Amino acid sequence: MKTLKLALLTFAVGIIGGCAQIKDHANEEAAYHTYLTASDRQIKVQVQSGEQTFSGGGVWLGNGEVLTALHLFYEPPRVPKESDRINVLFRGRAIPATIVFHGDLPDRDLALLKIDPERISPSLARLAFPSVCSDVEPVGAGLYTTAYDSVYVTTASPDGAVMYKGKTWSQSATAIVSHGVSGSPVFDKRSSCLAGIVSRFQLSPHGNMADPKQVACEKATLQMNDAGQGVTCAITPQTIFTTSDTIAEFLKEARAYEDSHRPGQSLAK
Repeated sequence: MKTLKLALLTFAVGIIGGCAQIKDHANEEAAYHTYLTASDRQIKVQVQSGEQTFSGGGVWLGNGEVLTALHLFYEPPRVPKESDRINVLFRGRAIPATIVFHGDLPDRDLALLKIDPERISPSLARLAFPSVCSDVEPVGAGLYTTAYDSVYVTTASPDGAVMYKGKTWSQSATAIVSHGVSGSPVFDKRSSCLAGIVSRFQLSPHGNMADPKQVACEKATLQMNDAGQGVTCAITPQTIFTTSDTIAEFLKEARAYEDSHRPGQSLAK
């Protein structure tokens, strides 16, 4: 009887283990499909101002619109010029674009670009576009960022988390990203909704600012140098993004602005 019970138990554990393996495999396949789809919709935004070129990412919103970061075009003391040329790059093709609405720095680091309908390629026109997440990201939530050069899998960071009216959410990711990722979309890993737009990369020190050796160590670490003082210091990387609630409000204002400035419409509308 004991042998039978042991056999049944082993069989049951085998079924549970098998189910777990199947579930993990299914999750891996779903994740692979998600990231494959994400890499298929990578967009680059390029600004040529005089002899300088600034690059970042963006996300296709459909109807000829691309959402990106404002600081690609305007970051004091640099200001936009009429001679600046803006291009949206999709699958190697450069498409001219214009800024039709923008936020303000640093809290609403957003800019809405518009492409002439006649210049939209069939592949871009067919590109699926995300919905904006209905809620902000809790600390620890799974995220991924679609930059033009890569897809970064990351997590909503507790550093710099916002607490308001009993609710806590994150406005940064733990990923260390490469140069030129600003303006790229941040997606919720579970639902693939648009959770944010990358604004900036930030390294935050955690030492005692009253200790000169600690300050020197942190400064050297931020500059990728060796402090050489026998002091250990911690630096936390953060990729700051404009959150979904701000994006939703920004797009609402952009739509209202567009409606009020259409030919034949009253500006008082």
